[in-house]
Amino acid sequence: MQCKRCKRSAEPGFKTCSVCLESNRKQMRRRADRAKRLGICKVCRRPAHGSRCDLCLAKEREYAKKLKIAAFEAYGGLECRCCGEKTPQFLSIDHRYGNGNAHRRAIGIEKGGDRMYRWLKRNEYPDGFQVLCFNCNIGRQINGGICPHKETL
Repeated sequence: MQCKRCKRSAEPGFKTCSVCLESNRKQMRRRADRAKRLGICKVCRRPAHGSRCDLCLAKEREYAKKLKIAAFEAYGGLECRCCGEKTPQFLSIDHRYGNGNAHRRAIGIEKGGDRMYRWLKRNEYPDGFQVLCFNCNIGRQINGGICPHKETL
């Protein structure tokens, strides 16, 4: 795939090359710094206390919720694959093969959250992920890949 700006080879999972990505990041950082200095929202230019106004923050939170729900639906619905928990606030996306940190580093995502959900959507929800509640997700992490619910005593 070609970069939409300069026609070089685009980065995997992106529509632009690494040069244009870095250029865009720097431009966005300068814009955000300037907006913060002026006390305006970096998105809509309305007065703001931080980098975004209350309206833009609310829209961003709503979009993040929709991304999260869409990811859950793509990976089997709003239910923990291990214990059956159905409360959306308790659910998360788990790297099925236990390679979460390495995978996030490889794709340039320092933290999970909405950045990970955006990546999943942009890459058409690839295999290798599942919906787990936070307890089962952490339980697998500290128990060598096996959830304590599944362990026989």
